[in-house]
Parts: sequence; structure tokens; C-alpha cells
Amino acid sequence: FSMPLFSACRRPKPVALKGSDVVKQQVEIAQLAGASGILDSSEQILKDLVNLYAIKSEHPYWLVEAVHAHTDKAVTDVCGATASGSRPKEQNTELRKLMQQIRDNAQGVPKVPTRRNGVAYLMLVKEGDVATLPRLLGTLYRPQDSFWIHFDANMSPKTVAEIKGNAIMKQPNVQSEQVLAGCWACPSLAWVKMLGLVRLLQSGTGWSHVMTISSNLFPTRPLNEFYDMLSEHPQTMFMYNRKLDTVNGRHNHMWEQRHDNGHDMLCHLGPRTVESLVAAPKSMWKSSQWDILPWAAARWLVLESPVIDQMEFWNSTAIPDEHMVPTLLGNSPWQQAGWKYHWPLTKVNWKPHGDIKSPPSPDEFSIKDFDELRSARTFFARKISDPTLLSALESINPLHPLVSAA
Repeated sequence: FSMPLFSACRRPKPVALKGSDVVKQQVEIAQLAGASGILDSSEQILKDLVNLYAIKSEHPYWLVEAVHAHTDKAVTDVCGATASGSRPKEQNTELRKLMQQIRDNAQGVPKVPTRRNGVAYLMLVKEGDVATLPRLLGTLYRPQDSFWIHFDANMSPKTVAEIKGNAIMKQPNVQSEQVLAGCWACPSLAWVKMLGLVRLLQSGTGWSHVMTISSNLFPTRPLNEFYDMLSEHPQTMFMYNRKLDTVNGRHNHMWEQRHDNGHDMLCHLGPRTVESLVAAPKSMWKSSQWDILPWAAARWLVLESPVIDQMEFWNSTAIPDEHMVPTLLGNSPWQQAGWKYHWPLTKVNWKPHGDIKSPPSPDEFSIKDFDELRSARTFFARKISDPTLLSALESINPLHPLVSAA
């Protein structure tokens, strides 16, 4: 999804912080602030610096405090005066009602699927990643599977209409909606996932696992092997879930999704208030949003987890798409009940951090990576848009007749 927007004013050059000693790091960031003229320059530059480091760092609390100590200022809203057309507090009213209605009628959702021969796919699509969607659907499509596709609310109606014109989008087991606007690290991404889980649980009971994917993912091995692996691990969550430091971390600060001039962004509001911690989870966990969950886990998240009570907490948390589901599961009875975690099944080509303004992100695979992808112990890869590589991979899993490769 789109990157958060920051002011166009001059920013300091990135400086690599070395050493593990906190005091040394505090001194270095203080020197960085001073050398960049932040102490005597624009307050917005200081706020940008704190926001950028807080988003990138796993444990940024010391960094924020170090800057505060040298400025005697509190970090407030780094986004300035913005509109609030897509604030989660307003967007999630209907989602809260929907999830409560589902819970009130929980008897309609069995604890175990009636059939296990299908897979559910929860797809997130944004404007820049639509070219490969028909080919991806054509590769994955089986009548016994369930598909729920969310088009980002910022996508143009023309683009969405063109995609929906594909024959495969009109199949009865393919649903699509355009509800929430997403941005990098914003709460709406987490709620889109919860909405998708609701829809897929409602759609039928013929799937054993649900896989969250983007439209620039593509299978790299025969899908029959993937289906066999899922059937052999009916109670396995395919996600790398790890517990975080609950004292330090960006989750100890409050954030808000805002909308301005056609873009959504994440705004830093400052340290958490006591009120925002009322429904906070006991411990924080982290994984990728691109996971594979068994039916029982998806059902628990929607029907039994404390997600509704924690809605305001997650609305003020940075990058909840990588924290909310992992944290709910990490604090669930399953964490102590022998439920298994497994490494993710998708290969990602992570590129170096580069400029401090750019968070780490997946690089594109190309045809030169074909042999590496085929030999990897994974079933999927992202990001892939190279037409030559896509054609080579389609030789492994041919397109469904409903879709043309053209």
C-alpha cells in the first residue's frame, strides 16, 4: 500500500547507529539531531526524524526519549492539519457491528469444516499491483476453493471495473469488495484481513486453511504439493510468530491513520495514554500479514478472540497488520496447547534498507531467479510481475481455461 507521506522540507542524511550500548546510541542520536540543525531548525524536521526512526526501529523508545531530552518538547501530531476521511474509528463502526452479529449467530459457523478439500484465499489488491491478478487467479482457481478479494478504496473505479470484467471474477466462489483505504503500517490493513476472515467463514465450510496473499504473489511449485502439505498439517499456522519486548517498542506510542489529498498516512501522536492501555494485550507478538491459518484459528479470531474489545488499541498501534493477528494468537489458549507454527511458505527477495526514508520492502524477482525459486523450499514467491518469469512459472501450474494469458 502507499507509503506514509512526510513533509517535503530538508531532512538529515541517514546515520548508521553502531554499538549496543543504549547510552552511546542516545549520544549519537543527540549528535545527529544537533549536526543536522534540528535543534534550531524546523520543528517538522525533528518530528519527521522521530517518526521515521520509530517506524523502522524494532525498539525505538530510547530514540524518542533521547531526542526529547535534548529538545524538551513532546512529539505530537507529525502530520499537521490533515483531513480525516478514512480514520479507522469511523471506518470500523460497521465492521464492529458485523463481527458482533457474526458472534451472535455463531452456531452457523461449525468448529470444524464439513469438507477439507478446499483452500480459502484472502487477497489484498492495490492500484499498482493489478496487472498480474487475472493470471494469479487463473493459476490458483479450483471450484472447491473460496476467494475473497479486497480492492483498496483508493483504487480508481475504472481499474476495478476492468478487473471485474474478467470471467473468472464472475464465478460463484469468487467474492470481491472495495471497503477500506490502506497505507503502509496503517490499521485498515488489519481490519481488511478481519473482514476477509468473516466473509470466508460465511461463504462456506469447504476449506481447511485460509491464506492471505497479495496480487503480486505467484506459485513456484506444483500446487498439488501445496494441497498435500496442508492436508498433512491440519492444525498448523504457517507464520513466523515471535514475542516482542513489551517495555520498549513502537507499540508504546500512539498512531493514527489519516486521509489527506487522496492519500492515507500514518501519523504519530506521542506516548500512549493510560486510557489507551485499558484493553491492551498482555504481550505483543509479530509476524508477517502474509500467513496461512487453519479453519479453527480463523474461526477463533472472528468469534472468540478479544479483537472487538481491543479495537481502539489496535487503531492506535503502528503496523497492526504485522501485530494484531500474531498477538491475538500469541495470547490465546493455543499458545500453550500444542498448536504448531511453521515457517512461512512464501519466498521474499528482501532488498537492503537503503535510504532511511524507505522501509525495507520486497524486491522484484525476474527470470534470472527462476532456478532459485524452483529449488527453494517454499511454494510461493513475491513480488513477481516479470512477464517472462510468469510464463515460465505457468508451465508448472497452467492457467485455468477461464483466463487468457494475454
